[in-house]
Amino acid sequence: MQNCNTKGEYLFVIWYSDATTTKIKKSVITKKNMDYLDPNKKKAHRTRLFLGYALIAVAIAIATVILVYVGSGYYIDRQTGDLIQNGQIYVNSDPEGASVYLNDKLQRAKTASKLVVPSGSYGVALKRDGYRDWIQQVQLEGGKVQRLDYALLIPSVLKPAVVQTFATVPTDVSQSNDRRFMSLVFADKPSTVLFYDETKPDLDAKVVLIDKALFSDPTKVGSLVVKEWTEDTKKVLIENRVAGVVLDYLLISRVDGDPSVNLTKTLKLKDVSIGLKEGASDSYFIFSKTAKTLGAINLNDKVLVPRLSGVLQYKAYNNDIIAYITDTGATKDKVQARLTDGVDKNYLLRELPAGATSYLLDISKVGSTSVLAVGASAENKVAVYRNPIGYLKANPNKTLPLATTILQLENPTEVSFSTDGSIIMARGGQKIASHYFEEDRTARFVVSLPLGSERLRWTDGKHLQAVSGGSAYIFDFDGANLQKLTDTPEQFSVYFDSNYRSLYSFSNTAKPFTMSRTLIKIVN
Repeated sequence: MQNCNTKGEYLFVIWYSDATTTKIKKSVITKKNMDYLDPNKKKAHRTRLFLGYALIAVAIAIATVILVYVGSGYYIDRQTGDLIQNGQIYVNSDPEGASVYLNDKLQRAKTASKLVVPSGSYGVALKRDGYRDWIQQVQLEGGKVQRLDYALLIPSVLKPAVVQTFATVPTDVSQSNDRRFMSLVFADKPSTVLFYDETKPDLDAKVVLIDKALFSDPTKVGSLVVKEWTEDTKKVLIENRVAGVVLDYLLISRVDGDPSVNLTKTLKLKDVSIGLKEGASDSYFIFSKTAKTLGAINLNDKVLVPRLSGVLQYKAYNNDIIAYITDTGATKDKVQARLTDGVDKNYLLRELPAGATSYLLDISKVGSTSVLAVGASAENKVAVYRNPIGYLKANPNKTLPLATTILQLENPTEVSFSTDGSIIMARGGQKIASHYFEEDRTARFVVSLPLGSERLRWTDGKHLQAVSGGSAYIFDFDGANLQKLTDTPEQFSVYFDSNYRSLYSFSNTAKPFTMSRTLIKIVN
């Protein structure tokens, strides 16, 4: 190799040979092409390369963060420069097609729709011609979805039409679980049950006569009260009450050719309470208040199988899931609320004051998960558990399950789950507390109506109904949208049909006593 010339070039001379000849090859390489041989320049090049990689990584990281924030609903307010996160409000109504207003501003979308808006406080109004407005206040958190999918729109004008007329006022009215049939019992017809099919509103109620020989004592036929409907709605479990004492439990069928049964005589049981087991017509729970025992029996083999002892009160969801109050094993001046899981296992939920004026128990399911409410009027609260057995099994070191929520309420006297189990309600006087499991939202409110002793009833999964001053009202589970429906006696309230297109009410007059049907869906 020769030295560098004035042009900064190096001359390389390469000798090579093959089998027959020897050749000389000259190659000229510039100084610039030799920089990689310079250690300092090589280091500088590597530094620039790493710096470039670092800048690219930073740019990718910043872009990723921006995408994450945008995907989470964040944006920058151009006027204030503040970072704001969006949330979503999902609105739906029955019927659909209602106009949506946010803070009195009409939105493009109608129900059902999803609105993406900044976090904050909103007044939501749903409006549709011919129906009353539905209004709700929402505190929307960034990144959250607020579901308002339970708006039941009531027509502006309700027009009851008489569909049945009776000579006297019934002593008992009930509705099947599927909201298709109603039963009516009258004092002047003590051995008669009327069944009305709501899918055939123009037909008279079907009359089912009870043979007096079916009663334990034909001379002692008192007030008949429907306690339960079977799951298939073909039969009703009826109590024959005389002077406040239940003398007979009758299983009365509304289907021709299906015989009715006196369970008290057939099962040879006295001084016990009989309840359907899982809605079946041939399987029952047997509760003795005096012996404090709970058992099960089948109509086929008639063998009483003991289940629990020391039982003061119970509430069964099915054969295996039973909540009960017991004085067995409790500490001084206390009773225990327990829950069974099959025949042999049971779990302690909590202890309650002994001698309370009333204990509150209810049990249901949200999807496949059990939910349970336990309380006592003297405690001024109701503890609510979701999957308590699953919690205890997953936490074997725990002796008590963790409550999902506590409903604080002065002197609660009733507790119940909505028809789909999605909401729990506790009531004390005009004060109500509720908890919505899916939204993990608790509401406390006071009903502005004077409420009597009749229990509140769930219309569906999200609405409650009450009767005050001879009129029926409906309101959302959180107390919003209190609306008058129609006039009806307090002891009967109103009954919605299976698709919520009609409601049935009763007259406040005794003679004649009428049942009316009111359309709550406007037919165009």
